[in-house]
Amino acid sequence: MAVLLYCFNFIMDPLRAVVRQEVATSSLGGSNFTAVAAEVVNAAVPAFAAAVPAVRAPEVAWSRRSEEDIKLATAKVFPNKLIRKVYADMLCLRVLALYDLASACGDVLTPFFPPQAKLESSEPFVLAHFNTMCVSVLQGLYKAMCTRPPVPDILVGKGRVRRSLLDAVDEAFLTQLRTLFNDGRSAARALFYRFIGFFFMHTSPKVTIRLVSPSAPVPDIQQAEGSPFFEIETTLVATCNGVVPGVFTSPQPPSAAHGPSGGSFTSISSHVNYTGALGGAETIIRQVGTESSFTTADGARYPHISGETLVKQQTCIYRFSRRLARQIIKGKVAVDAKAIFAIAMCVRSMLSGRQIAWTAPDGSDWTHADVVGPCQWWLLVPKPTARLTVNRKLQTLTKEELNALQMGGNDAPAGLVNALLDGDDDDEEEAAELDDDGGRESELELDG
Repeated sequence: MAVLLYCFNFIMDPLRAVVRQEVATSSLGGSNFTAVAAEVVNAAVPAFAAAVPAVRAPEVAWSRRSEEDIKLATAKVFPNKLIRKVYADMLCLRVLALYDLASACGDVLTPFFPPQAKLESSEPFVLAHFNTMCVSVLQGLYKAMCTRPPVPDILVGKGRVRRSLLDAVDEAFLTQLRTLFNDGRSAARALFYRFIGFFFMHTSPKVTIRLVSPSAPVPDIQQAEGSPFFEIETTLVATCNGVVPGVFTSPQPPSAAHGPSGGSFTSISSHVNYTGALGGAETIIRQVGTESSFTTADGARYPHISGETLVKQQTCIYRFSRRLARQIIKGKVAVDAKAIFAIAMCVRSMLSGRQIAWTAPDGSDWTHADVVGPCQWWLLVPKPTARLTVNRKLQTLTKEELNALQMGGNDAPAGLVNALLDGDDDDEEEAAELDDDGGRESELELDG
């Protein structure tokens, strides 16, 4: 009772003092009670507010706030540069862990290319490692941000991330990270298809991919770049406009009179501009044949078709793997040489190891329900619409190649050659892949 009386007097004493003073000093005296009361109230309110401590509403933990509040609060917490750096570190750790995992069978890539319908798939290999990598990135970001004061309010108390104990804030951050990772995955799929997948999936017998030196010894990591062990050669049929008929003539029987495939070849350097996810402007070197005949390993010969020519290209898998890793991360960050070597070994195994069916028996694409175990390399290729764009680009002779063919007296249509050399090339289709969200590459910027 004494405590209540003390609190009452603590509140009322300032008010009594103000009332006495205002009544005594009021020029209105007691003749106008309303006016006097108004003056008393106007003077008493500030005094009352100063005497009574402000009462604050209790803080609500971020994990218990609304989904919309959490989404807005998590939108601009992590700088993109930091995300890319942490992602690169965790990608290298995950690649090396998979490389040493016997059950992965050498597959260090498919966990970075999960199936589109992630929630509907029960595949333990791809999704388990993908989710582990995402959680590792998030924990790395928490750790990095907590060492860079001031720590954002939403990150206070954040430390170790456990998949079994994720709260609403963790889930919101993971959703944003997965969306950001989609961008790199789209670009990486297009790049992989351009250099590797196209040659496995094309139905023409003249389109091939092979190891240049199948029996070459495995090099040390320091000697991997440019090593014969990682050298591959691809062949394809190219035309002036990139259109190659899908109907193939029957092979002729083996004959000793058959000359080499494609006639004589000339190495031509070209400046190309692969739009969208294919890599931008770059210089490529391809060997262009004088015709398009092709003889298979068992001696069957497919004759030359007018307007077509055979094109060869050699690629170092190690260099390609470094470029692929950077596309997955989608940033100019350093990738550990050991991780690049592991990726290169994985890509090489696609040629030297067990061969897979890249499409279903009816020719359609596999679905998420078909993802069983590691080495499902078709997860690395883009959707059919994006593949068509890449096909057209790869099968189109460059301006430099067309000029060389015309100067050599071959059967490239002069009118079309001249139009292309003048820059009249309308094949500037976007090569970005439609990925998990059904749209083009996301432009999400987590740091605004």
